[in-house]
Amino acid sequence: MSDDELQRAGEPTTPAAELSLLASSPRAVVRGLVASNPNCPVEELRKLGTELPLRVMANPSIDLFLLLDHGFFKQFLLSTRTAMARSRALTGACAVALMDPDESAIGVALAKNPATPPAALAGLCVSWRGEVRVAAARNPRTPRATLAVLHAAGASPRLSTIQQRPRLSADKLARAAALGRWGELLAASSPWCPPSLLQRLVGGAEAVRLAIAANGAASAGTLEQLAAGKASPRFGAALARNPSAPPELLDELSHSIYSAVQASVARNPAAPPTALWRLAGSPDLEVRACVCRHSGWPGIEGGLVALGFAPGLACYPKAHRRRVREQDLAPLADSGPWLWWYLLLHPMTPDSLIVRLGQRSWGSYNSTLFQAASDPQTDLLFLQRLQLFSQPQVVELLSRNPRLKGNSPPR
Repeated sequence: MSDDELQRAGEPTTPAAELSLLASSPRAVVRGLVASNPNCPVEELRKLGTELPLRVMANPSIDLFLLLDHGFFKQFLLSTRTAMARSRALTGACAVALMDPDESAIGVALAKNPATPPAALAGLCVSWRGEVRVAAARNPRTPRATLAVLHAAGASPRLSTIQQRPRLSADKLARAAALGRWGELLAASSPWCPPSLLQRLVGGAEAVRLAIAANGAASAGTLEQLAAGKASPRFGAALARNPSAPPELLDELSHSIYSAVQASVARNPAAPPTALWRLAGSPDLEVRACVCRHSGWPGIEGGLVALGFAPGLACYPKAHRRRVREQDLAPLADSGPWLWWYLLLHPMTPDSLIVRLGQRSWGSYNSTLFQAASDPQTDLLFLQRLQLFSQPQVVELLSRNPRLKGNSPPR
């Protein structure tokens, strides 16, 4: 009976139903023969794959199973898939199915395997993982043409980094981008990349879009398209650093709540005066310092120094008794919360400016504003000015402040 069981498990003509029963045999040798049988049902191969992955991978029908279910190997443990990637019995379909952009161990195993087909190695040459690309570049089966295209587009000899090269032709960059993933990043990072190619790459991975955002060769339309989506602080900072960014986009980015984005706008020579004014009121000292170093700022800074501010906007004036004209204070209403606070404190600020400030969003200064509105020890003139605000929470807090009983807003 045992010999018959072995014969039936290894016979390709054995019915699938019988192989399903034999797959549960207590004998490992029988289960191994079933795993190698081309007539074995795919459900049984899934079960046997966790125990006998190399047997399953050597099954003559595995390529067909992978065509029907590309994620067939995803159920296996990482260690199992890595062992399969090292197998000398590796087929082209198995190599493609085993590729996982999130697991460098599998990628390195495939890249080092002398049995990995050249087409799969070409794909590994543009992996996001540097260690995978380096291993693929060393494999003698890797297509030399693929390496030549990547090297011509600026890849280092080992494919570990992107190098700055002399002027690159549009054709070389387009050929690298056509290889996918890291090839697209090579093209997107090149200052010689034509705007039309950058436009086509906008829909790529985040790293590619980030490179386009920082690329001075990108057109204004491409940059505006990138900015239209929800951007992370890192992405916004890349757009703000771009020397080709249009003034309208920089003005929009200056509204960002992130200091890194604000500082990048303030360092950009193309930043418009409206953006510089807004950033001059940033609560972040580094952002204000960047604004004061901007080539378009000296005239504005001179006016602020005349109001009593320290050079570089490092601190508020020590006193508010300096005689100034109302028109000198008016431009500060277009800045930000840091300078708005100064306007609230200055005795010469007209009510019309206070009303404008009461309609703005104070961002991180809201908590300080609410605390002042509710504190009975706050200066009466300051509280009366806050009564000109239209923010519901400020109005509610002022209504409960005992210091304002019997007092009305200043006229």
